[in-house]
Amino acid sequence: EVVETRMINGNRLHLNSISRLIAKGLSTYAADLVIELSQTHKAKPDLTNLVFGTVFSDHMLTIEWTNAGGWHKPHIKSLHLACSAMHYAVQLFEGMKAYRGADDKVCLFRPMLNMNRMAKSAERASLLVRTHTGCGTEQTSLLVSISPLPRAWRGGTGDCTMGGNYGASIYAQHEAVDYGCQQVLWLYGDDHQITEVGTMNMITFKEALATPPLDGIILPGMMRQSILELTRKWGEFKVCERYLTMADLCCALKEGRVKEKFGSGTACVVSPVGCILYQGENLHIPCQEDFPQLASRLMKELTDVQVRWSQTSMQRLFHVGSTSFHSTRVCPVRHV
Repeated sequence: EVVETRMINGNRLHLNSISRLIAKGLSTYAADLVIELSQTHKAKPDLTNLVFGTVFSDHMLTIEWTNAGGWHKPHIKSLHLACSAMHYAVQLFEGMKAYRGADDKVCLFRPMLNMNRMAKSAERASLLVRTHTGCGTEQTSLLVSISPLPRAWRGGTGDCTMGGNYGASIYAQHEAVDYGCQQVLWLYGDDHQITEVGTMNMITFKEALATPPLDGIILPGMMRQSILELTRKWGEFKVCERYLTMADLCCALKEGRVKEKFGSGTACVVSPVGCILYQGENLHIPCQEDFPQLASRLMKELTDVQVRWSQTSMQRLFHVGSTSFHSTRVCPVRHV
């Protein structure tokens, strides 16, 4: 996998070195782990009826770093992962997953894509990236969780993983729920271009597989890139990056040309869309009566790579030491 170098503060820094610097001095010994159990525990969830994004552990693994002492001992403490204060502020972030594979080894899925995107986000946000361990503050934290676990405009930061991108979208998400939808379908411009669904990239499968191009308002998702690479390798249908408007979608639905529509992202990997509420009309996506064959195939292929059942050539795993489908009903929001 090609990895860039970047000029950071007058120095050319290879992005592989960032991860090595961050990991330097970080203890991985179980004996160093400090555990502070919560005094109160949430009720155990019904394992037969788990809803994505609503079930959290009573604890989180946290690792403090200070300028004076470097990495401190890892702590497991009572801290709620969904606390919004930890998510939305002037910041950048990356979402990455680790998988225990069939060979019992732990791997990261394409982490250097995250490193590249993080460097791009830092450049756009004017956040200092130093050539040595640390981020310029006297204290920072590394938070680790275990989980199955107006938006953008040209010239803005919609293509960067910055916390401030998401705070303004919460109101629209609540509005979508009021209309009986699970997610927001973000539209752009007077022609209602389809951009993203929730925090996921949006992919449509008709005669060809299509997703919006990376034009500055679309987040360059790891799963988006992996899906494009994988389907192009198959060579079974045309794969393109092009604009798709709601008028295009409505016309294709009436003509029966839409086969599937789904979101893609690190958390859900692939999430099919079953219905779109648009201007008071329910637009039915044919994935309820017809099992989403492409989405399920992509889910299997990608998760097989992640847990190392598959040896496909697109595999990009870095060693660290069955998902069911539910169609999603989404509500479009015009964003100019």
